[in-house]
Amino acid sequence: MLNAAWGARGVLTAAVVAYSACALWPGEEKRLTYNAAIDAYPNWSPDGLFTVFQSDRAGRYDIYKIPATGGAESRLTSWPNDQGQPCYSPDGQYIVFTWRNVAYDEEVCIMPAAGGSYINFSNNPFYDALADWSPTGDNIAFVSTRARVVRSPGWTFEWIWIQPYPSGPARRLTSPGYLDEQCPDWSPDGNYIAYHSWPSAHTYDVDIFVAPVAGGPPKNVTNSYNVQEFDPSWSPDGLYIAYDRLDPGENPPNTDVYIIPAAGGSPTRITTNPAIDYAPAWSPDGSRIAFTSARDGNAEIYVVCLQGEAVAPASLGKIKALFR
Repeated sequence: MLNAAWGARGVLTAAVVAYSACALWPGEEKRLTYNAAIDAYPNWSPDGLFTVFQSDRAGRYDIYKIPATGGAESRLTSWPNDQGQPCYSPDGQYIVFTWRNVAYDEEVCIMPAAGGSYINFSNNPFYDALADWSPTGDNIAFVSTRARVVRSPGWTFEWIWIQPYPSGPARRLTSPGYLDEQCPDWSPDGNYIAYHSWPSAHTYDVDIFVAPVAGGPPKNVTNSYNVQEFDPSWSPDGLYIAYDRLDPGENPPNTDVYIIPAAGGSPTRITTNPAIDYAPAWSPDGSRIAFTSARDGNAEIYVVCLQGEAVAPASLGKIKALFR
């Protein structure tokens, strides 16, 4: 949910993770950031020691880093306009992010993880944003309007594209749908990309999809009606997807973090706070999920320790079996 990002915005199977793995009791939530500004869209470092996020505390959106257990924050960007939606490279050496260099001209850029000069990776005159690095580090997926297909006056379709890193021509992954396709997230084995999209012209219906990177029809994982589901994040073993879900049928309507099997099935609700919880990001060890919450009056970064068992790295070959 890019506009919201800039403007506001069961039972798991695997090895049991000790409580000390996340220093929290199962189900316990910990607030990481304390600021009157909007802190949103967390992403974990590959070693699980840090979380990067976007914040408008300096009057525009910049990228910050904080220890995953909380503590002193570091500002990584200070260029004009907005920088946000950060994502670490698999080796932890770089961060890919979205830079709004002029009004409504987003680009996908890359900088060192410690901050410093950047390169314009997408380098396209159209909208490029919401990037995610492949597990092998040789490709970056992002959302783009470069196909230049207009769906209504002043609005161009947003689809998922993949571009080789460090350079090479981008290719479109997803086929035209009813509306936009956003927030790509690579599966741990690199064979699939999850994203959210509108499966029909019913604009209140947004689902989580999974598309094969090699090509082929996507699978509607959540397959809900009149429910909005955004921001997918794969578990480290590839068996589950975390996402945020807005159910207009709730009284009052609210957004919370859920988990669903990557092959589809019954979702599990992770957060139950009456405030908005969104943009989940699974920790590398599978024991925690970072997310954005407005429960203290404005958007802040929180971490929740998963109930009972956590998803730890397992055989990535299991992922392929889910889609046969």
